[in-house]
Amino acid sequence: MGNGIARALEAARERARQAEAFYKHWAQRAEEPQARLLFGELGAAKHGQRQALDHLTPADVARSPGDALGAAGRDMRARAPADADSAVAAIAAGLAREAAAERLYSELAGLEGEAATLLRSLAAQARAHIDKLRALSADVERGPRRGETDGGGAG
Repeated sequence: MGNGIARALEAARERARQAEAFYKHWAQRAEEPQARLLFGELGAAKHGQRQALDHLTPADVARSPGDALGAAGRDMRARAPADADSAVAAIAAGLAREAAAERLYSELAGLEGEAATLLRSLAAQARAHIDKLRALSADVERGPRRGETDGGGAG
C-alpha cells in the first residue's frame, strides 16, 4: 500500500511547497493590486495545505493495502514553478497547478482512509482557487475600470 501512496504524498507536499513559493513571488511582483492580493492569499493557503499534508501517512490515506492510485496519483513528478513573465501567465500557471492539485487530492480522498475528509477539503480549496483565479483573469483582461487607480492616487 504505502510505496505509491507515500510517493504521491511526498509529491503533493513538494507541489504545495513549489506553489507556495510561486504565489508568494507573484504576490510581490504583480503590478495589479488584486493580483498581488490573490497571489498572497494563495501562497498562504498552500503553506497551510503543506502543513496539513506533512502530518499524513499512507495509512491515513488508504483504507486497505490493495488500494491503488489512478492517473493523477501515478503522474507524481513534481513540477518546477512555471516561467511566467506576466500576471496573465502567472494566472494561467496557477490554474494548471490548482487543477492538478484538485485531481490528486480527489483521487487520494477516494481511497477512503481516515484522511479522506481532509483530502476532500483540500480538493474543494483547489476548486475555489480555480474560481478565484478565473475571476482574477477576467478582471486583469478587462483592465482598470473607469475612475479606478492603482491605489497610489490622492484620496
